[in-house]
Amino acid sequence: MINSKERIFDLFIVLYDLTAEGCPILALNLIDESQKKNVKILLLTFKETSQELLDQFNKRNINIISFKLGNSGIFRYLKILITTFIFSKKYNPHSILCFPFGWHSFVAIGSKLAGVKNVCTHAGNLAPVFKNVNYWKFKFLVKLGNPCTNKIICCSKYIETSINKNFGINKSKTTFIYNSYDEKKFKFKKNLSLKNKLDSHETINIGMVGRLEVHKDQKSLIKAIKILKEKSIHSKLFLIGDGSQQSILKKLTKKLQLNNEVLFLGARIDIEKILEKIDIFVFSTTKDEGFGIAMVEAMGKGLPILASDVGACREVLQDGKYGTLVKPNCYISIADGIENMLSNLNLVRRTRNYAYKHVLKNFTKKQMALEYLKVLDLKV
Repeated sequence: MINSKERIFDLFIVLYDLTAEGCPILALNLIDESQKKNVKILLLTFKETSQELLDQFNKRNINIISFKLGNSGIFRYLKILITTFIFSKKYNPHSILCFPFGWHSFVAIGSKLAGVKNVCTHAGNLAPVFKNVNYWKFKFLVKLGNPCTNKIICCSKYIETSINKNFGINKSKTTFIYNSYDEKKFKFKKNLSLKNKLDSHETINIGMVGRLEVHKDQKSLIKAIKILKEKSIHSKLFLIGDGSQQSILKKLTKKLQLNNEVLFLGARIDIEKILEKIDIFVFSTTKDEGFGIAMVEAMGKGLPILASDVGACREVLQDGKYGTLVKPNCYISIADGIENMLSNLNLVRRTRNYAYKHVLKNFTKKQMALEYLKVLDLKV
């Protein structure tokens, strides 16, 4: 696409690994649309710790090279810098998009030394505040790479504001581009299943997709299921995702005697099929949430949404216009919110229809990719 006889790849995309979660999925969506524009892409990964999406990248005929980073402290940063320099010299990309924020600084320095014109990074998490133990380390890394980084692409306005404020990064160096969902994969469910289930007293299927980590809040959601059970509201919770909190959440489930009501499905690549069985999508999370692509996918599927009233969810749901917002870290609010949704099906139906139109307007793969390619200076 770039007019250069020596150029083998137009774009390097750098990922930590190929885990089936936010950034790698975003990279797949970007690749799908970029290939339509004949953008030649090389994928670089820091580690081979997870290969969950390897087949998906292989299906797209993407060349993949791993840095094979170890855990050798400061030397791994030097390896990132040197390896990036070598690959940049060898393949002469026009632009680089590095997803691991913070570590991107060493990619940026190495590639700029090799003559790469445009180096961008992706920020998907809230910048730590001053009191956070990681604040100074993270700020140092971001500041270190700032002179060699053309743009920090944030996944929401909420994240961009935190980067500008907490890291002291000038607004000219940041922008925001919403993450995208695959509208062909997550097809809209025309019929709202809740009414028939309530009329026939069937079990209400509630779902949440998200890493089982501390920046999410599946714990409050599990406790909310207990309240619903005590009120004789028959529900089943499907938790999709893996993470460090899994054993803790399973112990909580057992303690509350909810083994029949709460199902742990692990990390899945067939989420769109699971959502076919879901009646209400709950996104219980914390203020550290950066965007919530799983919530957008559920909106695209036509599911009623209930989410924590935190910055990212508030932005996506437009202050509750496209879903129900409830007090964060409060299982009583989640339970009350679900009960209110079950009592107001006409409002739920209208809201989910508006939400579907909202995601089609703002979060499609094509729109996201065109904005990324523009920032990456890959003219289309």
